Amino acid sequence: MTAAVQATRSLIQIGSARRFKLARDIDPAYGAAFDAARAMGVEAIAYRCGISCEGIEVAEPVSIEESDPYPPASSAHSRA
Repeated sequence: MTAAVQATRSLIQIGSARRFKLARDIDPAYGAAFDAARAMGVEAIAYRCGISCEGIEVAEPVSIEESDPYPPASSAHSRA
């Protein structure tokens, strides 16, 4: 039996993009679903596009910035 490979793919239509990061502040449900999929072993892949007057083409892969979905609270307001 062959194991199936599952992947989530992101295509960035900005030719100068160097990395991909989820907009968790805009769509928290998508961020949670992405985290759950990654926890189950789903591979994440992101590519930037080459954009010209002739069209858009898939170009190079870019890194995925998988930041902590629950960053620690800022201590700027907790002064003793």
